[in-house]
Amino acid sequence: YITYKLGSEFVQMDNGKDLQTAFDDLNGELNNRTDAVIGYHTYGRYIKLISDTTQLIISQGSIVKSASGEYVRLFTIDEICNLLGMSSGAITDPRSICITTYNGDASAAENHFYNCEYWGSPYNAFYQYFYPSRSGAIRITFRIEYFSSIV
Repeated sequence: YITYKLGSEFVQMDNGKDLQTAFDDLNGELNNRTDAVIGYHTYGRYIKLISDTTQLIISQGSIVKSASGEYVRLFTIDEICNLLGMSSGAITDPRSICITTYNGDASAAENHFYNCEYWGSPYNAFYQYFYPSRSGAIRITFRIEYFSSIV
């Protein structure tokens, strides 16, 4: 069986349901939710996810240039913990986080976003690659998935 945590409620998919029926049921539950963070247990993992939008202000000091292009800081691990309703420091391994981003509005449409990357010390944050170079506000729509082992 699969157990999903939707807000403060747990929803368990019954044994014997085929996977498509279970996901159809889940999608019906998700479409009626107003909670920002969704969590569920499946295959020995606890997964939390959030989809939202944020505005990044790109200025001369916020851009990190590399040989391959320009990056701007997207989220620190502690900011992700906060978004997911977890205590600061609860996530210790950035490999357990998957972030998907895309343009959030028309003013960002002229820019291309590529996969964000985690940069360790001294940055300790996820950085978003964008092209072409620009300054000012960019609205980024994101989805964060956090995968945790359950014991």
